[in-house]
Order: sequence, then structure tokens, then C-alpha cells
Amino acid sequence: MKVLSELMKNSRRSDRELARAMKSSQPTVTRARNKLEREGYIKEYTTIPDWKKIGCDVLVVTFARIDALVYQKMSQKEGFRDEIRAFLHRNPSIIFATSGSGFGMERMIISIHKNYSEYVKLKSEMTGKWGMVAKIESFVVSLEGDDMILPLSPRNFADRLKKQNFKQ
Repeated sequence: MKVLSELMKNSRRSDRELARAMKSSQPTVTRARNKLEREGYIKEYTTIPDWKKIGCDVLVVTFARIDALVYQKMSQKEGFRDEIRAFLHRNPSIIFATSGSGFGMERMIISIHKNYSEYVKLKSEMTGKWGMVAKIESFVVSLEGDDMILPLSPRNFADRLKKQNFKQ
């Protein structure tokens, strides 16, 4: 977990740098990293951009309730799930989508947009596409300004991972 935590803070560091930071040996860190990769604890290495610098000004968390009858009818159509997946992949502003439960809703999407009107287009497409969205609520965050108390980053979770020992 220490290696995983350190990698979440900066995955570009070499095993030697990680070993130095952890007061461990480089071969020990390399073995740990390889085991984490092999066992699926590490899914990918990625970069988190400065959203504002690349021109994205709005982050939106969208919750939706699906009309059960329409969904049941639509889900019987061959290729329906593939059509939904294709829609999600066709919209690069969507960075996370899942089902769940809360606030009387059962779907959640996190998206990042150049501006609010770009989000409105996506919301319109989501509500009109299949006719199964019964209710949609959004929490819109401006990435402009200094209102962000804790930025969206795995780095913020890394120290908690080490301290709380989620998995022994």
C-alpha cells in the first residue's frame, strides 16, 4: 500500500526515487510495483491535466432517474447496451458514468466541459436520446477562480490509503 500510495502522488517517479522516499531498497519497490500491476491493483498510469489551462471551465456531476417501463422496453432491444456505451464513448466530456443509488436517482455521470452551453447540449442529448430519463439533476462547478478546496486528484486519496489500510 505504501508503494501504491506513493505512485498515486506521482506515477512518473522511478523505482529508485520511490525507494528513497520510502526508505526502502529499489529491488523491493520494483517487486512491489510488479505485484501491484500483476494483481490488478494498478489499472493504468495517467496524467491529470490542469483543466482550466486546457480550456475546460465547467465540471458537472449529473444524477438521473430512469423511467423503469421505458428502460425495460428499450433494454430488450438488441444492441441497446452497446448503443449506450457508444454514446458515452462518443462524448469525450464524460469522464465517469455508473449506476448507483441516492437522492432518488440511479445513474451518475461526471463530465468536464469547455463551457456551460456545451454541458447543456450534452444534457439535452441525454434526455432526448432514448426517452428513458425521467428526471435529471446536476451540480455544476466552475473551474474558474479559486473556490476549489480540494482538487480532483488521486493524490488526495493517497495519504488516506496509507493511513487507513483499506486492504491488508
